[in-house]
Amino acid sequence: MCYDVCHQAVEFESIADSIAAFERADVRLNKIHITCALQLDEPGSNPAGREALARYVEERYLHQTTARVRSGGVLRQLDLTTELARNPPEDFRSADCWRIHFHVPVDAERLGPLGTTRTELKQALAAVAKLEYAPHLEVETYTWEVLPGGSTGKSPEALIQGLAREMTATRGLLSDQPI
Repeated sequence: MCYDVCHQAVEFESIADSIAAFERADVRLNKIHITCALQLDEPGSNPAGREALARYVEERYLHQTTARVRSGGVLRQLDLTTELARNPPEDFRSADCWRIHFHVPVDAERLGPLGTTRTELKQALAAVAKLEYAPHLEVETYTWEVLPGGSTGKSPEALIQGLAREMTATRGLLSDQPI
């Protein structure tokens, strides 16, 4: 099975628990996609974060958006829209946190007023390090061309620099794990 950390984080799953559940069920994780999603904390009191999030709205990819409500439930929107970001309905506005399926560079803890799910990526790599086998690890950041305000992916030099940052960050994350 291929396990994409971004997808699991967007669902607010416990990454370590889900990897352990696959292990208990004898489901082999052949490939781990090393990825991070966008995160918006305290959307009701974070207009700067919501405005920054509106700049991530684009047509090429589907950006499923989930919100963890204070009761522990999860709300879902099929795609991120400008209206959702700027004028969310009350249940989304009063949520604890939003996560958006928008692959962002794994070296980023924050993107301005927005967070990322890099903490969940660290948890995933720690859980994978405990497996009795070594799955294929793949850094997957395919949305560089649509990142707001960035030039990464728009020129060969910028793409190479971005890839180098991704690989260096990933090596750093892996070296933090016990062998």
